[in-house]
Amino acid sequence: MAPRCLNQSSPCGARSSRLHGVHSRRSRTRTLASASPLSAQDIEHLKSASALAVQTLGETQPHPNAACILVNADGSVASSAHLRANGSPSPEVRAVKLAGGRSALEGGTAYLNLEPGQCHGDDAPIQALLAARVSRVVIGIRHPMKHFRGEATEALRRAGVNVDVVDTINTDDADVLAVLDRCRAANAALACRAETGKPLGVLKYAMTLDGKIAASSGHAAWVSCEAARARVYQMRAESDAVVVGGNTIRRDNPRLTTRRESGHRPLRVVLSRSMNLPIHDADYNIWNTSEAPTLVMTQRGAADEGTLDVLRSKYGVEVVEFDILTADVASNYLARRGCLQVLWESGGNLSAPAISEQAVHKVVAFVAPKIVGGPTDATVEQPAAPTPVGDLGNIFMTQAIELKSARYEQVGTDMCVTGYLNRAYDGPDFMETATPSSQTATSSYDGFDGVVSNQPMMCDLPHLDLPRSMVESWGLLPGTQFGDAAAMTALCETDEASNDGGGEKRSAPVHFYKAWMEHGALTNFSPHEICVHDADKVSDMDPSTTWPSVEHFYQASKFDVRQGTPGSEEAEEIRASIGAAPSPEEAARIGRTYERTRPDLVYQDWTTRKVPVMEAAIRAKFTQHNAPRRALLNTGRRRLVEDSVVDSYWGGGRDRGGLNHLGRLLMELREELRMQESVQRADVLRVAASLERDRAPSWEDGRNDL
Repeated sequence: MAPRCLNQSSPCGARSSRLHGVHSRRSRTRTLASASPLSAQDIEHLKSASALAVQTLGETQPHPNAACILVNADGSVASSAHLRANGSPSPEVRAVKLAGGRSALEGGTAYLNLEPGQCHGDDAPIQALLAARVSRVVIGIRHPMKHFRGEATEALRRAGVNVDVVDTINTDDADVLAVLDRCRAANAALACRAETGKPLGVLKYAMTLDGKIAASSGHAAWVSCEAARARVYQMRAESDAVVVGGNTIRRDNPRLTTRRESGHRPLRVVLSRSMNLPIHDADYNIWNTSEAPTLVMTQRGAADEGTLDVLRSKYGVEVVEFDILTADVASNYLARRGCLQVLWESGGNLSAPAISEQAVHKVVAFVAPKIVGGPTDATVEQPAAPTPVGDLGNIFMTQAIELKSARYEQVGTDMCVTGYLNRAYDGPDFMETATPSSQTATSSYDGFDGVVSNQPMMCDLPHLDLPRSMVESWGLLPGTQFGDAAAMTALCETDEASNDGGGEKRSAPVHFYKAWMEHGALTNFSPHEICVHDADKVSDMDPSTTWPSVEHFYQASKFDVRQGTPGSEEAEEIRASIGAAPSPEEAARIGRTYERTRPDLVYQDWTTRKVPVMEAAIRAKFTQHNAPRRALLNTGRRRLVEDSVVDSYWGGGRDRGGLNHLGRLLMELREELRMQESVQRADVLRVAASLERDRAPSWEDGRNDL
């Protein structure tokens, strides 16, 4: 087996603590270093937590890598758990449940590599630890996202729990610094996203000892050894997307897959300004979207509609056009898609601008012990062998970019060199990060105060009012005294707030998308179980069935299980597999795959069914769980925008001019809940006033006391 890298967050997918080769230790300048409050046992448990956090890298889409290890008062390990996927229950909740629940760990210690982020609208991780009665919590690093950082720590301390946060300890203890590096490395991509607003860009290439990525003829199979190629497959699985240029497609015909039958399949992205691609040749691997999805980014006008239609309808390739396509534009677009890590496997012509435009933050280079040579003076007849990075405009060696936090490791017969271009997001120069362009505004509802922030690179959604006829045709709201009023208030609200402080401009919209982001409680992927009581009406389901999330229920509802319907038994099996999926992400993957490959099993009228299905699901979630309900109400009258760039039906779409049906459903429900609470509050006040009158002494009563 090939040796593994020490860097836990390395795209190498490394887990082992053993390092082969030379490891360049970074200089650590610290002042007034003090003795560490951590014991040897603390350090070992944090090591285990950081390793556990990345245990399933590649099985699911990149997300915050968190783990929790619970240790009894006698020092024995009670349980451990990690965050499996986007929208999965927190590791703290899972670990406490595995340990036996309430009061099972009285006087024990919880070890967390990452501070919990209360992105699901609740403090479930905190409540779980308090319910288990742990007396101490040891946290590796504070949460990189500024709006989460410190919240969980302070909540635990207010409850009387002793909390040690390692990245706030001023120490020169080598063991403490080493475990801190591991904790940082597990979430380097999240730290990069928090600071720059972009996914962590990793440039990967393999070159010969004389710096060539191919021979002068263009032949490149293979520069690297088999062990290095296996490492690259793992790197792809750990990334949201793999980016290449048109030259790579034409020259190499790459598959860009993980070579796995299951697990996460990253989006394959091709950047081509000219659209000089082999579009009419179906033998090119990139057009086989059954292996992995493909996205082509290009410039407007580069191809006619007929060509684009071939990509979309024949191959199932997604095409996005930009006025001007650059590496920076591509990186920002992938950030809007929720990407945390992007692997750039491009040639020198694209890698150079990707570096210059800071779309790339980290380099992973495999150097093979081979020399291929080539002409020093290239001509048309005899081109030079290509190099991994094109012209950066540097004319002096003193201008060369020196990698930070450089590491070296032997992989098979090759040497793997990794390092950061500007700053290391997994090393001692890691600083406090903040979500860029994030303007926070404090809002309150019924005495519940909170902070709401816009996500990076978000802008206002144009105001879109739907006519009453559409509201009526949807039939979304139940026949209650609040239904019509709530719908019209949510859908036809003007730019002036209509609450008690009328005349004030509404605040900026609330954007939500990924469950790990700030407003994750509003997404379909939050880990809130639902029981849809009218499920038999909207999806032919048993209304007593409990579903792990809204997304589980929505995906399962696509498939026609009515008796007598052809394929109903297969549809029932698909529904069962979706319900058993361990995360909303995996439920969505199953549902979308079968919807594409077995359209005969999907309801023929799914287009009209899906809105009432979604409405029933979110109604169940926000009425059966207090925390997301309060998170929804805490948005005030702000416009809610499901900020998916690829879905203009449920979301705002790429230009934020989409229908945003999910956001509108939530706004309708929010107004209904407001009205209900207003009535309930009025009833309570009336009862209280009546009781007060009954308790008030009369004059006669007072006279008799004299």
